[in-house]
Amino acid sequence: MNKNFLPSRIALAALGLVFVLPQAAEAQIGVSPSRFEIDLDDDPRTHAVRVLNEGGRAADLTVRVVHWDLDEHNEVRIVEPTEQSLDQWLVVNPLHFSLEPGASQTVRFAIRPRVEPDPGEHRAMLFFEQQAGGGPSGIQVMFRLGVAIYGQVGDATRTAELHDVTSSGVGLGFDLSSLGSANARLAGEFSLRSVERSTAEDDFVLTQPLPSTPVLPGTRRTVWVPFHTSVPPGDYAVALRGHLGDDALNRDLVITVPAPFVGAPAAAGAP
Repeated sequence: MNKNFLPSRIALAALGLVFVLPQAAEAQIGVSPSRFEIDLDDDPRTHAVRVLNEGGRAADLTVRVVHWDLDEHNEVRIVEPTEQSLDQWLVVNPLHFSLEPGASQTVRFAIRPRVEPDPGEHRAMLFFEQQAGGGPSGIQVMFRLGVAIYGQVGDATRTAELHDVTSSGVGLGFDLSSLGSANARLAGEFSLRSVERSTAEDDFVLTQPLPSTPVLPGTRRTVWVPFHTSVPPGDYAVALRGHLGDDALNRDLVITVPAPFVGAPAAAGAP
């Protein structure tokens, strides 16, 4: 498998919009890149997405362009377009194509604003969908794979605030606000160490990447990341190292990890 491509079953789960039917099990569609950050003031180029069929069955794909935001669970939500939403300005070609196993297709898009863009961030999502006939509506979506497009007018300031860190027993939750003109993300890693142990490096219970789910401008939400391994209940020192938006993140705190409970939040994706 080409490491530059993200298998559809993984990317779809990250987006929180997964529609997979049994007959689509052999379809393995990858895209590169999976996200665009475009300066609308100074980037008139045509952009390209490469789509690859890494499975053993031919795939018939349709491209759909939508406006989106994130719901309360940090999952992608399709919303009604506005005259200022980026999806209204995209020109995409082709909108429909077929891929034999091992074949690839380049899908190009250009941005042609229909109105004067307001300062700030504008968003669109390119959905690559495999469809099949049948069902009450005549069309079934076998899977859906999204590529997020962020367009920025004016300077992209990614100012954010970390209000608190909590635990569900099976992961950590980061209470974040995005205060700038563009989406902000965590980047780096966190480490957990029981406060009853020494400070020796080998006493760290867990070290893993911070969640990269975006926090959209002007919003506050809790971003969850599951522990990669079971963490016993207790008090833990947490070391955060990396970045939050444009700013360095170097913070130490103590949290309590409770016993896991049914319905603990799961991590959302990072479009």
